[in-house]
Amino acid sequence: MTTPACLLPFDPERDCLPGDVVLDHGSTALAKAIQACQTALDGPDAVDGEAFMNHAKMVVDCTGMIVEALESVVIRPWRKSAAGVVESQIWRLRTLNRDQREAIAKAAVEFTGASYAWWELALLGLDAGLSRLTRKPVFFFQRRLKVRSRVICSQLVATAYDAVLGPAVFGRPADQITPDEIHDHVRNARQWECVHVYLRRDHV
Repeated sequence: MTTPACLLPFDPERDCLPGDVVLDHGSTALAKAIQACQTALDGPDAVDGEAFMNHAKMVVDCTGMIVEALESVVIRPWRKSAAGVVESQIWRLRTLNRDQREAIAKAAVEFTGASYAWWELALLGLDAGLSRLTRKPVFFFQRRLKVRSRVICSQLVATAYDAVLGPAVFGRPADQITPDEIHDHVRNARQWECVHVYLRRDHV
């Protein structure tokens, strides 16, 4: 699916629906750590050989509240969530009905308070190193050394979708997917559409 041109000004109360997936390219330390660990896939979004999207989160309601995994899973307003973000893309699965949207958002909200899976970043980094050595995707460590009670940002989003729509909505198991892999999936799937692109004004 082609990403539309940047739309400004952005009004989350007008432009968001529950269950919308928000994919960020951020500049925080956590976002940069995730970006450094991800195995970049070939494509126009690659930056210096690294994946571009480094954070995933979800719209909770029509007021633009966001649920996301930071140090723990939190719910907060869009504008707070956007701090430190260079670019955000809002993606919507067009086939969802209202009940499904609300159920997906509810499934994500149920993780509120769960601790961030810092260990997952180490596993992701190890697999990324093996992937670069072998020149093909490797998920050896992620598949074997999971901490089930903790989540990372992309796992939060994917798990909520899988809970309502069935396994591997984004093409891979929820506990093995990265923000940029979600991005690669939605931008190449016809049933997904990018409904808004938000750019920080000093990057427009």
